[in-house]
Amino acid sequence: MALLPALFLALLSLTPAPAARAAQDVPAAIARCQELVPGFDEHPGPVLSEVQGNPDKVLGVRLTWKRSDGDHAEDWIICWFLPISETNGLWQIDEVQTKNHGMMIRYDVQQLYKMLWLRTHDNAQRLAPVAATAATWIARLLYLLQQTINGITIGCLYALLAVAFNLIYGIVRFINLAFGELYMIGAFATYLAYAVTIHLGGSFTLLPILATAAYVIVTGALAGWTTNHLVFSRLRASASTVPLIASIALAILISNTVLILQGPKTRWMPQYQHSAWRIVEGLGYDVYLRKGHVFVGIGTACIAGFLWWVARRSNLGRSYRACAQDPKMAALVGVDVRGTIGLSFALSGALTGAAGLFEALQYNAVDFHMGFIVAIKALTAALLGGIGSVPGALAGGFILAGIETYAGTVIGFEWRDIVVFGVLALVLVFRPAGIFGTLRLMPADERP
Repeated sequence: MALLPALFLALLSLTPAPAARAAQDVPAAIARCQELVPGFDEHPGPVLSEVQGNPDKVLGVRLTWKRSDGDHAEDWIICWFLPISETNGLWQIDEVQTKNHGMMIRYDVQQLYKMLWLRTHDNAQRLAPVAATAATWIARLLYLLQQTINGITIGCLYALLAVAFNLIYGIVRFINLAFGELYMIGAFATYLAYAVTIHLGGSFTLLPILATAAYVIVTGALAGWTTNHLVFSRLRASASTVPLIASIALAILISNTVLILQGPKTRWMPQYQHSAWRIVEGLGYDVYLRKGHVFVGIGTACIAGFLWWVARRSNLGRSYRACAQDPKMAALVGVDVRGTIGLSFALSGALTGAAGLFEALQYNAVDFHMGFIVAIKALTAALLGGIGSVPGALAGGFILAGIETYAGTVIGFEWRDIVVFGVLALVLVFRPAGIFGTLRLMPADERP
């Protein structure tokens, strides 16, 4: 029996310490970083690597090569990894510092991996390239075309959320900042449906996606109606700042609840084969149209048509306009004001759920803090288009997405949020009613 402790100690002495294991795995980190190089240069020269930092703390891998685009200038990237002790022994890239494209955060790295994956898993067959594939004005125009396609998709998300903001402000006169978290719930509901489908041995194809869409939209509608019933309906007689603060508290409550239940880890939905078409090739820049682009565009167009029908042809639309103009007079002529407000919250919740569904299907990543920044940008779109105007909110979503996309393309992606919120400041100063808005600014002594 005395031999067992000695044998155990001998085994411990043969097992490498965590720091030693991390040092042994550094070549794996270098290989992980090298996977990204084709995203910056499809045919790089010999790649030299240099390790920076401590493998057990923060590790950096610098890769340097000669470019293949004619001038043979030196290019480089630095991949910064999370501590291996915090990632269950896996090398996970936290951010990438680049020579020509600024700093790429984890989301940008994920999109880069997606682009590299699509190069070998699209629907089109690769054609023989033209003789000159250097950076030309055609390649630049094609790059702008690709960014336009991406911007339209982002604009669909902003437009749906901006309409949700407008629907609630138009009838109860306050901004519901909890919409970002309802959007996040819609994305997580989509991920849950995907996980259940895969667990049952199915494939997440068109029919399961349509069933998921119905489930997520109904979930969003119930969430919107519930928040009104439990919180906002009890604050109707309060000053407008009270429900605004309550919406902030509700957003924090929902976000932290999801954090406790799901954890801080980002949840990924992997790409399927043949999920994109290469629509332009061989002219210096390949342009892709993903099935997600098509699904989001068609879905948003259908929702916009449905909103037009509700506003112009349904009893809910007539009741909504009456309550928005004068709720007391509407109640006197028999309109169910409380019911109309409740249905408006349900409709806005359905819109946020649809936006969350589209985000999960297109970008394949969900986490607990994804709602806040998107909600603020969607509110910016609503203000840009005009509070009080549903068509203005739709237009504002696409205008803001265009500004964000082209600012990132022209100035640099690290500047896009600065430009977006700079636009918000300018709108509030010079055009508070927005482009299409009907908001009338009241003198201070006439405000409620």
